[in-house]
Amino acid sequence: MKRRGIPVETLMELRNSLDRLPPRSKERRILVEETAELYGVSKVTLYRALKEYVTPLSVRRNDYGGVVQKQAILGNKRSSN
Repeated sequence: MKRRGIPVETLMELRNSLDRLPPRSKERRILVEETAELYGVSKVTLYRALKEYVTPLSVRRNDYGGVVQKQAILGNKRSSN
């Protein structure tokens, strides 16, 4: 029998909610406890799932366009000499 995990949508929503709360707030603890109880897992399992959940990465590189634009500018200056 395949073990069911916590849905990705739930992890995304929980991560967003936790990010808006201070690290040691009571609301944060309650939110984690209620979510763990809802899915029948321990708080440790829920925190592990949050840690292992990787947010989607950007399709483009961080330096996209920066190097190309600099090379285009340098290329134009060199061709004018």
